[in-house]
Amino acid sequence: AHKFGAAFHLPHGMTCGIFLPHVIRYNSSLTPTRMGIYPGYDYPKALKRYARIAEYLNLPLPAEQEGATMEERRKEAFITKLYDMYTAMNVPKSFKEAGCDEDKFLSLIDELALKAFDDQCTPANPRFPLVEELKEILKQAFYGAEYWNEEVQRENKLALSSSEEVMTADTESQTTMETSESFVMGDLSD
Repeated sequence: AHKFGAAFHLPHGMTCGIFLPHVIRYNSSLTPTRMGIYPGYDYPKALKRYARIAEYLNLPLPAEQEGATMEERRKEAFITKLYDMYTAMNVPKSFKEAGCDEDKFLSLIDELALKAFDDQCTPANPRFPLVEELKEILKQAFYGAEYWNEEVQRENKLALSSSEEVMTADTESQTTMETSESFVMGDLSD
């Protein structure tokens, strides 16, 4: 938020607010690329903490999604509440909606990601971001929730096709192993 707000002359609170839903999703990973060192976590705890906030606020849960845990649904309820508050207060939900110039953003994205990586607050984040991950968060916050949803849908399709390929490969490996095992066992029984 420091580097983006400075580059686009935005109030720090607005900048933090626009980043917040995307950072919550980023920090909620149970398999982070790298854990933050400052918070001293021995395992990822952010998802549980965000879910607890939604629970304390007694927020209505979104519809069940296949494979989503209760904690993930609560985290999404928390994010939904943030967006509802932004709407009620007439706060922009993306930097594009806030009037930031897209060409300027695209020309600065690499520099902004690198400066955010070097920011004094980055080590205090529960999940320590790589520069490429920061670029992704910048894009999500610039274009808004729709960009994030489209990107996740693409990733889910890729993961699904990839897991289907792995399952096919595993099935083929299992068949090969069973054939080899029966061949070997057949040799032993003769």
